[in-house]
Amino acid sequence: MYLCAFVYVAGEGGIGKTMWTKKVCSDWAKGDPALNRFKLVFRVVLANVKPGMTFEDIIFSKRKQKVLSRITSKMMSKEC
Repeated sequence: MYLCAFVYVAGEGGIGKTMWTKKVCSDWAKGDPALNRFKLVFRVVLANVKPGMTFEDIIFSKRKQKVLSRITSKMMSKEC
């Protein structure tokens, strides 16, 4: 079973929002059993999102192509 969920992390600067979201993504990529029910995990920094951008624009930005390629390769190696 796969879940569809959106999580918005907010809080004062310096409390660990970035660290936590990076860790969740890293743990998912490493196959953490607590996160394996999610087929895909995306970390989106809202400060980088411009008006009019679509989800596709955000995920497939040029500077993320290398990372996306690694993620795609990892996903393809997992049984979906």
